[in-house]
Amino acid sequence: MNAMVNPGPKLNKHFGLVPPRGKVLAPFRSVLAIDPGAKTGWALSRDQTIVAAGLVRLDKGDRMRVFADLAEVWCELPCWQRGDTPARINDLFVTARRAGALVVQACPDIDPETVHWISPHLWKHSVDKALHNSRVLKRMTDQEKALIGDVPVALVNNVLDAIGLNMYATGRYRL
Repeated sequence: MNAMVNPGPKLNKHFGLVPPRGKVLAPFRSVLAIDPGAKTGWALSRDQTIVAAGLVRLDKGDRMRVFADLAEVWCELPCWQRGDTPARINDLFVTARRAGALVVQACPDIDPETVHWISPHLWKHSVDKALHNSRVLKRMTDQEKALIGDVPVALVNNVLDAIGLNMYATGRYRL
């Protein structure tokens, strides 16, 4: 069977990138997804399978690990919402700067054209966190679920966001 190479994402009118639907991805395509924050979740996939995931506690001084041979990086870009307070807007700037620093730490040699910034609303919409987490968990294999076993329960949602974003980028997650 011939695998079609993924031509890459396209721009969506709602600000963000949408990976093409129904495409077979090239084998061994490595994708890193990052959910930035003081408690940053990350997930690495190869050939559409999550092979590593974890949490970086920036509030505790942790640093993002370095990844090599990545085809793409997908990072959530914090977005302003109607009704946001000045304090919330300031937090968005902090998170946006943090997101950029995390991408540079994780993959200092990556081609900037392969880094995709996406708004949370575009890929997961405005669903309740518990519902979103259950949707991601339903799509995960037992081996993938084992990767989050060491993450504290109160922080696992950060890693599940990164895993969900990775699944979105590789075509495994659609609402």
